[in-house]
Amino acid sequence: MDLGLPDGIVKLTSFNPAWSESFAEEKERLDQAVGPQVVEIQHIGSTSIPGMRAKPILDIGIAVVDFEAAKGCIDPIMGLGYKYLGEYGIPRRHFFSPGQPEDTPYSHVGNYQLRMALAFAVQMLFEGSSGLCPGVCAVEI
Repeated sequence: MDLGLPDGIVKLTSFNPAWSESFAEEKERLDQAVGPQVVEIQHIGSTSIPGMRAKPILDIGIAVVDFEAAKGCIDPIMGLGYKYLGEYGIPRRHFFSPGQPEDTPYSHVGNYQLRMALAFAVQMLFEGSSGLCPGVCAVEI
């Protein structure tokens, strides 16, 4: 499926249509675990943009109505094998990483960063990467 990177490795790969299928499967698992507590679960980040080279990391944004109430999502998401890392440098976000560094996906629970990630995806879908850096895809480090 061409997803995941060892810890400390950054590389871009060609777009893989299977990334959308992987997201759909993980979305279903997450929805079953935390469904009533969330507003929406979205595929965010570079792997969500068809045709774009990306780090093969599946980023998932989980929108919630209330950040504090979202603490009720922590145990169910951990039960799926994720590690909870707190806000992990971004205020008012609950961040989860896969159990092993080379695994994927990563999940972000909150609202602000989800809106920003979706805005990025929309810009890339409709305007392409040329508006950001001509000839180069966006690179996350």
